[in-house]
Amino acid sequence: MKPVVVIHVDSFRREYVSSWLLGQKFKQAGYRVILTSRTSTTYLFRVFTPDIVILSHVFTLSAAELTGLITRDVKVYINEVEGVIDDEACIASTYPAGYINYELLAGIFVWSQWSRDWLIEYRNIDPQRVHAIGSIRNSVVIKRKESKSVLVVGILSRFELINTFDGRHNFENLLAIDPENEAMRWYYDRCAIDAEAFSIISKMIGILTAKGIAVSLRPHPNENVSSYWLLKHKFGPLFSIDPSYDLTEWLSNVSVVMGPTSSAYTEAYLARVPIVSTQGIQNCHYSGEDRIKIISAFSQAAYMPNTVNDAIQLCVNPLLQPIDSAALNAYFESFYSISNKTDPINAIISTVVSDAESYHLPERAVYRWLGPVLKYWIDVASLCRAALTRNALMSLRNMKQYNFSAVLHRPSAYMRKIEGEKSI
Repeated sequence: MKPVVVIHVDSFRREYVSSWLLGQKFKQAGYRVILTSRTSTTYLFRVFTPDIVILSHVFTLSAAELTGLITRDVKVYINEVEGVIDDEACIASTYPAGYINYELLAGIFVWSQWSRDWLIEYRNIDPQRVHAIGSIRNSVVIKRKESKSVLVVGILSRFELINTFDGRHNFENLLAIDPENEAMRWYYDRCAIDAEAFSIISKMIGILTAKGIAVSLRPHPNENVSSYWLLKHKFGPLFSIDPSYDLTEWLSNVSVVMGPTSSAYTEAYLARVPIVSTQGIQNCHYSGEDRIKIISAFSQAAYMPNTVNDAIQLCVNPLLQPIDSAALNAYFESFYSISNKTDPINAIISTVVSDAESYHLPERAVYRWLGPVLKYWIDVASLCRAALTRNALMSLRNMKQYNFSAVLHRPSAYMRKIEGEKSI
């Protein structure tokens, strides 16, 4: 019987496409693959023991659950979905001290050499088990070869703090924050920045659609998509809310990307899509040095107009070229290990398959075929549970947007196209 690998998809609209491609590669290597999410991962492991598990974070499972899984002779890997460089506090929270015995992990795939060195030094992990491969999301980025023939302005929305995906009132976050804790100052900055940027972008949408130009908005994975129907009603058929699974699919359909300066510029920059930032128009900015440093780095990817009119002129220019920044290229190299000759997905496959040959995976032949069946019924049960909640419609909508479900989601035509182009 085929050995079983479980891949946890932490955020559907951020990771599904790359995780699915990783799974396709595992299938070619002779594995049975199960994709799980926050609504199914924990429940599946209560009734099923796979051979290999790939998690997005060490705390995807509780310390007891994770340790228990490993003691059942399951090989557990961590594949980062949020990389870190030069940020001791962030990486320490990503890999909490004392959470588990990190030496029990079969391996960790990180984005950068900096992260690899930190884990080896501060979490006492065997260097042979920490691999700096970059992000598997960059495996699906395809560079734009030519400008779009039909002008479509893309808006990269990052308003999850003021537009919570789960309908949580903003007071709930504010009540939980100590206003005298300077470490949380960024939150107040971000609320003001996002509110102003939203108003700027709304004004630009009105101008663009009045000119007969199509506008496509890509919500953040943690946003309530239904909120944007306010814009749909206001601006009409030339405004659309992107329904695609992955950011890269959206990028293939827009001529230019517009939005507040964000790390989400990464995919657009690497795909060679021109970027126009609202940062120069805004009066509200971050006050903390750490945030200023990050924003300054990513601002190098974008044009920085000072007025709405200047931004409009850039967005409608069919000859607008993407910016190429030597400093940003160096930053992305240190952050994502871009120059690695091996594709990150292939790097994971090569490592896991090689490890498995030396592990001599235990025989679970009678049980292995049950995994996908059990996972499917767990997804069915999750849907039923959501349908019985007080806010059933919102619960089901959030599940469809945020959590992978074998009942709700299928590979798109774009994913199949990417699969073929990458020969995966």
